[in-house]
Amino acid sequence: AVTASATEAVLRKNPQVSQLDADLLRISKEIRDLLPPGLCALESPSKTYGYVRELNAMPAVLSLQRGNARAQRIAEIVVAADQELRFLSDSELDRIHSEIAAGDSLDAATLRRAAAKILRDFKGTIVEGAQEAIIEDMPALLQSTGALSNEHVALAYWSELEHLLRLSQYATAAALSTFTDEQQIELVQATLRKHNITTQVLNLSLTSMQKRANFLCKCSQVAPKCWVASHFALLHLIERLE
Repeated sequence: AVTASATEAVLRKNPQVSQLDADLLRISKEIRDLLPPGLCALESPSKTYGYVRELNAMPAVLSLQRGNARAQRIAEIVVAADQELRFLSDSELDRIHSEIAAGDSLDAATLRRAAAKILRDFKGTIVEGAQEAIIEDMPALLQSTGALSNEHVALAYWSELEHLLRLSQYATAAALSTFTDEQQIELVQATLRKHNITTQVLNLSLTSMQKRANFLCKCSQVAPKCWVASHFALLHLIERLE
């Protein structure tokens, strides 16, 4: 049998092997970083379109583009953020705030901006609310035969929840009551079924995220009533994805 010390001796004589291992790890990480976050990363990419998200910001953008000039300017801001798969920044939220205040009311715009900032700044904490709920209420999901026992599936699912939170942030900031369409909802549900993730699991996740977001908003010293804005954005997802 080859001993561990003998193997180490060979590796010392051939440092290029260690370098190769390091290169393989680096390349593997770079490939993972290229994958989009969420459940779509578990699917084979389309030869034409690459990785295609089941639920994206297009319905929200189209809804805004069909609106007045202010809504169309907000659509441009949302498109810029969505192209980079990121939450709206402070400067973008300020611009949206100005557009909504001009057409609605300053108080409503201020509440929406405050809620949108909390959804972004505490996104990790909010998604953790879903993780904690699953550990407590559905622990079998994380065990050997559970739907989330595979590390890659679990990471993709948590990432999908953050993606859904990002879409909710867009809707919260832009004053959208709906931001999904039927075809995308069916695609999400089909993907969940493929990975044995039931609608009950998603419902628990989104409901827990909503409760965590509500709590964080109510703790805000700037606008404790802002929870209403984010509450109804997440409620839209909960009701559509039942």
